[in-house]
Amino acid sequence: MSETDYKQEDSQMLGNIILTAIMLGLMILSYQLYDNNSQLKLDHKQDLEAMAVKLEQSSEKQLSYKQRLLLVSHPSTDKILLQGTDNSKDSYATVMYNPELKKILLDPAGMVDPLEGMAFQLWGKVNGQYIDMGVINQDQDLVALDTFVADIKSFIITLQLEGGDNEPDLDYIYVEGKL
Repeated sequence: MSETDYKQEDSQMLGNIILTAIMLGLMILSYQLYDNNSQLKLDHKQDLEAMAVKLEQSSEKQLSYKQRLLLVSHPSTDKILLQGTDNSKDSYATVMYNPELKKILLDPAGMVDPLEGMAFQLWGKVNGQYIDMGVINQDQDLVALDTFVADIKSFIITLQLEGGDNEPDLDYIYVEGKL
């Protein structure tokens, strides 16, 4: 073999080494791009799943608001303004009472914040007796009551120990109203 052949062979070997290095570099770069793309796909999938959950919650809220709006606008719904008493003259709340649909909504928008360790509780008066209608969650703009009580003549909201009580504390009536 001549010196020219050796130089040509060395050149070819160097070219092959460079080509192999370039191919190896491209393979590594391709893998990194693939790995980054996989991570992006995973992130995108998680984002889509989170958006789907939010959309479902939004749809449920919209349905709930629609049902409440139908109740509020229904011709058989009585809207009872509960006005403040001496305990809190500026407080007010509104009860939407529909005996035909057997639904009750409470809007506690005008209630003051309860004292620490206390909560407001709604009561309905039936045949001279107060019926517990539940402790009020003031974080909601409209509270749909879980149970319907027929023949209520009046409503009161009292300040009770947090968690509510079986009997209203009539010394701490904050708002009241009659049907």
